[in-house]
Amino acid sequence: MKPKEYILKFKLDKGLTRDKVNSFMKELGNEFKELVPIRMPKQSMGNVTQADYNKFQHVVTEIKSKWDGVNKKIPGSLTDHQWNFFFAYYILPIRNKLFPNMENKYKEIEFEKSIKAKMSHLEEITEDELAKIKNPYLHAKVQYYLEELHAGIYAGVLD
Repeated sequence: MKPKEYILKFKLDKGLTRDKVNSFMKELGNEFKELVPIRMPKQSMGNVTQADYNKFQHVVTEIKSKWDGVNKKIPGSLTDHQWNFFFAYYILPIRNKLFPNMENKYKEIEFEKSIKAKMSHLEEITEDELAKIKNPYLHAKVQYYLEELHAGIYAGVLD
């Protein structure tokens, strides 16, 4: 369905009520559940690739665009909390089922970003943080960075 169809079906243009929003979220969630197997027909459990995850993310983006499209055309607005609830209730269970290791990968990527940010601001990195770095290339850069930082000769390891 298009955003306009959701608005008409649930009369969201006549004001938001809990029942209307819940019905809208349920319908959008069902659409998400239907789109995933259509967009990922060759998906097999336990044998996923980055391309499969990218297809899944595309479906999430498509659903978020519909959410935003509805939100722009109604009086009042759907809140970030409502989107977070929708994401947690409808999207996360499917993502965790199809991509059980992706959450750990996402946390690892975010951790590496935080380490790089610390390095760019000449901040101290603890031994615990160093031990958690799984990427061998980044680990070596961080070790070199720490040695230079402690020696007072940091010249910029990120270049």
